[in-house]
Amino acid sequence: GDETAESAGKAVIIAGRTSSQDTLWPATDYLANTAYNTLLYRGFSKENLHYLSPDPDRDIDNNGLLDDIDGASTNAAAAYVFTNEVSGCERLFVYLVDHGGNSSGNGYFRLNGSETVTADQLDTWLDALQDASQTHVTVLLDFCYAGSFLPELTYYGTAERIVVAACGDNQPSYFVAGGLVSFSSAFLSGVMLGYDIMQSFTMAQSAMSSYQAALLDDDKDGEYTTNDYLRATGAYIGPSYISGGDAPQIGEVCGDQILTDQTSAMLWIGSVESLHPVSNAWCLIIPPDHDPDPENPVTDLPRLDLTYDSSSGRYTVTYDGFTAPGTFNVTFYVQDVEGNISPPRYSYVSQIGYDDRVILVAGGDTNSAVWPAIENLAQLAYNTMRLRLFPADHIHVLTPSGCADYNGDSTNDVAAATTLASLQHAFNDWATSNSTDRLTVYMIGEGSGNNFRLNDSELLTTNQFEGLVSGFQWQNPIPVNIILDFSGSGAFIPCLADQYLADEYPSATRVSVASAGSGREALFANNGTVSFSQYLLAGIINGETLGDAYTAARRAIRRVSGSTRQRAELDDTLNGMSNEKNVDRLLADETHVGCSFVTGADMPVIGNVMPAAVLAAPGEPITLWASEVAGMYPVSNVWCTVTPPGYSGTGDLPVIELHWNSTTLRYEADSEAFILPGSYGLTFYARDTAGEISAPVQSEVILADAFEPDDTDSRASLYHGLPQIHTFHTSNDVDWARFYLVTNLVYYD
Repeated sequence: GDETAESAGKAVIIAGRTSSQDTLWPATDYLANTAYNTLLYRGFSKENLHYLSPDPDRDIDNNGLLDDIDGASTNAAAAYVFTNEVSGCERLFVYLVDHGGNSSGNGYFRLNGSETVTADQLDTWLDALQDASQTHVTVLLDFCYAGSFLPELTYYGTAERIVVAACGDNQPSYFVAGGLVSFSSAFLSGVMLGYDIMQSFTMAQSAMSSYQAALLDDDKDGEYTTNDYLRATGAYIGPSYISGGDAPQIGEVCGDQILTDQTSAMLWIGSVESLHPVSNAWCLIIPPDHDPDPENPVTDLPRLDLTYDSSSGRYTVTYDGFTAPGTFNVTFYVQDVEGNISPPRYSYVSQIGYDDRVILVAGGDTNSAVWPAIENLAQLAYNTMRLRLFPADHIHVLTPSGCADYNGDSTNDVAAATTLASLQHAFNDWATSNSTDRLTVYMIGEGSGNNFRLNDSELLTTNQFEGLVSGFQWQNPIPVNIILDFSGSGAFIPCLADQYLADEYPSATRVSVASAGSGREALFANNGTVSFSQYLLAGIINGETLGDAYTAARRAIRRVSGSTRQRAELDDTLNGMSNEKNVDRLLADETHVGCSFVTGADMPVIGNVMPAAVLAAPGEPITLWASEVAGMYPVSNVWCTVTPPGYSGTGDLPVIELHWNSTTLRYEADSEAFILPGSYGLTFYARDTAGEISAPVQSEVILADAFEPDDTDSRASLYHGLPQIHTFHTSNDVDWARFYLVTNLVYYD
């Protein structure tokens, strides 16, 4: 322990972030902070640690001072650190953690929403440093495509350079359980324990081998081969002494299990050995055929906390989410009070009987103006189901043409044309004969008089649909999810009540979602991007429960629909009454469509938009803006749909394109178009070059409403029975309304 802070060398830690809404940020922040505190523990002085973070004004080491983070994660700050702060040092450790990418073979690491560091740029900084000072450099890269940096970091000088990449050049990087389960976490645990670089790498590589393939290059040739171990062996990050602690070890693990007619299994570990008291025990559930998009960091999988059973000496949990066919990998971990995490232990659960299926129906007149939007949303629904791990043969698609290639493989993904007969076949034959264990029915299209238009000549009535659903569920008492997106779809909710079914078969649950009330319009504006399904599917893609996705979509569509006031409905109690407070949504909040894991899909994200603004006069100039817009693919365009006061739901909404302003570092548009009295709804979107659209972010512009002045009872506006939308355009605005009541009639609020 006599080695000095000077001999430990210097370190650069850079935590990146796409925006303030970046779902990966909690894991990134945790790992960067862990690295900082680990290096302090390993003997680095605070002056020799150069930490860049998008959230710099924080106390990381809990000494009560804001003296830990040097500045924000920007290209200028990174360049200054590499060319000035660490110049001339004998040893340097570099750690980069966040999003990464590989554009045409050129790897990059994202610093913030608008800046990246390429592999070539990092190599230039390191080459200059090592050529001038013969600095011994170790680089740890933990982000998607990290392996793409290895070839660029080839070094022909005489100084030592060791490069560690958490994953290959075509792989995602996992940051699970808030970063506790990640390559970085395991590697830094080795550093904390005083292991050399090779030992730390081997431990982390083994810990994450079920998720990703880590790489190490210590002979500077830009490749990971069997020759890469000699220089990393005996090379340390910080002093070479061993700390007194040790990681806990898991002795026993539950055996592999096979499920045939249930979705539940008990999981356990035992004989846990730990020098320090155990603080946490948990397991992760990796579903069958889990193959995440390489561009996207995998931020979450189902994590289950295990409870200690003193009678058996085991940590146990029962999980009821083994719904997809195939084999689930169950990975167990234990953590002690010192923060040490055990190497993982594994068990497997094979589901050979559970059958989860979808009937997807696109209905309407293909010659109608709204049909292109319906077709786009049907394709989005199909691809969403595939992302949720429904096999293609478990999705039964009906569309009026009887033909569509939704996945781009030049084959027909449609089972049959949309007719009453084909829908009856889907329920009575396809879903029944395949011994379905859970069924989701998704219907998108045109409504007509509280009926669903199947094609240009057939309508599906509420009674007909109730007959299909009830007939199926009484014969097959299994859970059924129903999602209806068409005008008047709320009329189907009361007809889907079936309390006798709930009493007879408690397992035959039913979650029914309608995008609009009975007799009310459902929007499919702007080619479908302004619709309930667009908003709902965005949540389902991200692994939200059906209840959470519904709530977000319900709020978004209500704000964007103007005077139509589209109001989605949900009933999950089989009583036919929707949106009952503290009653409905309890089941939906626990229900996933498909597998219950977060995909890590990295759609573009909008971090911030303009706050709600009040205009003093019609036509007053205003700047609309969106900032922190980022994605793993370049952003192609950002726009805002405008819902004007009194919008009836007919026709597309006005669109204002926003353009990049390099001075303010945000997308902007100047407008003088807000001239009508009332409230304008603003819904911002971003699209990337891959065609993916962000979740919507909303704001509003407010002018005095059409009923002003009405600040006193003598100036109250007369209510004629039609909806009136009032705005409070100033902080002390008061609105009065006057209406007539019939005598001898009781009115209820």
